Amino acid sequence: MTSARAGTATACSPGVVVMRLALLLGLLFSTIACSIATLDTMRNQPLPPQGEPRHTRASETITASDLTDDLFIGIALSGGGSRAANFSAAVLLELDRLGILGKATALSAVSGSSLPTAYFGLYGRDQSLWNRDDVRQQMKKDFEIRWFGRWFLPQNIPAYWFTNFNRSDLMKEVFDSNLFKHKTIGDMGSGLPRILINSTTLTEGKRFVFSEERFKVLNSRIDTFPIANAVMASSAVPAAFHDMTLRDHSATKAETYEHVVDGGSTDNLGITTLLSMVKSLYSGKDHPKGCFLFVVDSYPYPRYPPHKHKADTRAGIDFFLDTNVAAASADALLMVRRINLLDQLNVDARGTNIDPLQFNTGDDRIRPDTAPHQDLRVECAVWHLSLQRLLSADFASEAVKRDDDLRDDVKYVAAVVNSIPTRFKLMGKDPRSDTELKSETLQNYLFRAADYLIHLDNDRTGTPFLRRICDWFAERGVRDIKCEK
Repeated sequence: MTSARAGTATACSPGVVVMRLALLLGLLFSTIACSIATLDTMRNQPLPPQGEPRHTRASETITASDLTDDLFIGIALSGGGSRAANFSAAVLLELDRLGILGKATALSAVSGSSLPTAYFGLYGRDQSLWNRDDVRQQMKKDFEIRWFGRWFLPQNIPAYWFTNFNRSDLMKEVFDSNLFKHKTIGDMGSGLPRILINSTTLTEGKRFVFSEERFKVLNSRIDTFPIANAVMASSAVPAAFHDMTLRDHSATKAETYEHVVDGGSTDNLGITTLLSMVKSLYSGKDHPKGCFLFVVDSYPYPRYPPHKHKADTRAGIDFFLDTNVAAASADALLMVRRINLLDQLNVDARGTNIDPLQFNTGDDRIRPDTAPHQDLRVECAVWHLSLQRLLSADFASEAVKRDDDLRDDVKYVAAVVNSIPTRFKLMGKDPRSDTELKSETLQNYLFRAADYLIHLDNDRTGTPFLRRICDWFAERGVRDIKCEK
């Protein structure tokens, strides 16, 4: 007689069976494995004994003479796995079409958004690669399944179990083969916009920017450093991935290393690096006519409870590492830090009714440290483009009051994109039917979210935000922004 409990059991899918067998194999290896050899996975070369390495776009140093139209235009792009990669890509492509991206001073990216940011840095001057179709094709890829497959490549099995080669190195290989083709920071060229990828030091928990200035502290050159290594370091969320290692060439005796992890641990928005550049710029003799910061924020708000209809919340990857615990722990820390960082920009993100456009970012917050008492006005405007804003009661109020179908679609898009988990694959469910949505469908909604935020949203007077931003630029002599869609 079959018991009731046995009667409710469900068969494991073939994929889950494979995962469990792989886990058992991994446990067998772990009982005997230890790191008995060191591979040179660091890849950061020492500075040449004579001369200077070539300059790159990975520089935090900026002067007034470097600026386009005498304006500092910074674009901060947040972390958030493939959700952030696709939302950030959508915003960058639209800012490019509007004529703003080409005038940007610096892009500062964290974790998932570093994928499209670095991709733009490498291919942005080649329209055959930097275009909507190609970028969408690249960003919707399932990087996790490609990462999982690399665990079983013959050359990686002994390297993983018997050397310092780790999970992050495996994912770095995925980014290299799929996006960056083993290109280096130097292959991005020089000039503007600066391309700055952020991470965090493991020992001190401080912000680490992949820049010429930070690498000089390590007596290292950044022009020969692989792009994929920087992107992976920025994405190395603790518990999901190992830290990435850099060799400290400034050490004179014993070998010394700098270990770096996910940039979200210190600033998941990427704004601190831009504010630091603004401070430095305004401490100089010549000041720009203005400063504008675009903050592309992929944080999902509110967090919809995942897997509410599943008894077992583990996905295939969770047989190797607990992504649920890692995500929950990271999100709790990121939420508090995010609110504090946005406070610096006069953006209150504590509720859904967020006011995204600020023209009066507090002077004291970005006043140069070298002149704390100087009568110096630092004029910096901010447009906070966030998934959270889609949930605001007054979002795109002028457009939706004229179109009921549009109102319903905005609500649906907001529900979908704010429930996409932070993974290096696009996955999510239809909030109306609880059915799985395809990656292409999810990408469509993320791109639609970006389009709604940029072109439909308006202030309390009904004036489109984009119109106000174009007016801001026009008042400073920039009149070639494409304000109409």
